[in-house]
Amino acid sequence: MSIPDTWEDAFARIARRAPPRSYGIAFTPRSGSTWISDVVRQSRALGSPGEYFNINAAFPSICEAACTNFEDYYQWLRRVRVINGVFGFEISWPWAERLQADGNLELLRDTDCWFLLRRRDYILQAVSLHVAASSGVFHLSTEGSSDVEAEAANRGRNENVAYNADSIAKGALQLMHGECQLARLFRAWDIEPEPLWYEDLIEQGPQDFLYWFAEQISVALSPEDRERIDAIQPSLRKSGGARNAEFAARFRQERPEFIAHWDEYRGRMGAAAYRAMLAEAAAAASANTVADP
Repeated sequence: MSIPDTWEDAFARIARRAPPRSYGIAFTPRSGSTWISDVVRQSRALGSPGEYFNINAAFPSICEAACTNFEDYYQWLRRVRVINGVFGFEISWPWAERLQADGNLELLRDTDCWFLLRRRDYILQAVSLHVAASSGVFHLSTEGSSDVEAEAANRGRNENVAYNADSIAKGALQLMHGECQLARLFRAWDIEPEPLWYEDLIEQGPQDFLYWFAEQISVALSPEDRERIDAIQPSLRKSGGARNAEFAARFRQERPEFIAHWDEYRGRMGAAAYRAMLAEAAAAASANTVADP
């Protein structure tokens, strides 16, 4: 590549550079977003999706960018957090809501490809949220431990967490609220995000997921990319275990009306049901309601 002779030529060359291919992954908590960012980053071909709009998680990036407003920070991300011509990010509803309140969410609307990551079993997801919040352990690394050791660590962690139906119900309501608000956002933008389900990720494994993902975001993989993807091993272990399943089964026995209520709305998601679900989830989350509907 030739080096420009003047500042004007240098900046003109940068201005002519094609914008990166972009994608966003909207997600609900405990749905596999960290697993996705881990394996995608290891591919070194599909961007480096991070929670760049979560101030707590992204503060090092914010400091590195040294910008004085969000739009400049966003444009910095699109220049600097690019791998193989691809810029990716992850965002959950609470941080999308904050961007919306600040008038900055519309900047993300020009994203080329959107995904919506959820779990089919939102009760087990709510249990996972309850256990992680109670124990303070949100992820388990694969480094330095065998499957047996990891399961023992899981068991020890979970045994210190008590079953709490109200906490699980509160978590489920928060999940439904976030899911509905993301759905409303995509409807307002007239965007149909590609669905991603936690259960499918776990069943597929990293290789099948990454090849599928590359097709979805229109990235052609080189032989070197494919060789690297074929060797990827996730850096994180599944943190749920038998105790989580026991908690979920107990909650289903104790709160059948609660589950039937939210299953009905989540399953249909027609216009009327969607509006009712959105209103009820928002009201319940706001009122911290955990009783059966």
